[in-house]
Amino acid sequence: MGLLCQVNSLQSDKVKGTLMTTSTLNAKGQITIPVSVRNELQLSCGDQVEFVQIAPGRYEMIAKTADVKDLKGMFGIAKKSVSIEEMNQAQCGLYRNHDI
Repeated sequence: MGLLCQVNSLQSDKVKGTLMTTSTLNAKGQITIPVSVRNELQLSCGDQVEFVQIAPGRYEMIAKTADVKDLKGMFGIAKKSVSIEEMNQAQCGLYRNHDI
């Protein structure tokens, strides 16, 4: 039995006020992200995307194009400063002080 793929051409429709763009899964499990979506997400060749489950059977595709500096302050002010050496030791299981 062969792989069943739905055959759709790329299309855009207005659904409940939201732009919906369709792409087709090929036999290798790949899809082409439509140009309009790539442009809006500022994706280019080699960029990565993440698929985040938002509900059972529903995923959201998120472009991994944000700068790590955008995370600054996301978790509030640190309770304690930690040196690079302490971080490295913690990764190796060598840090015994659990007050971090």
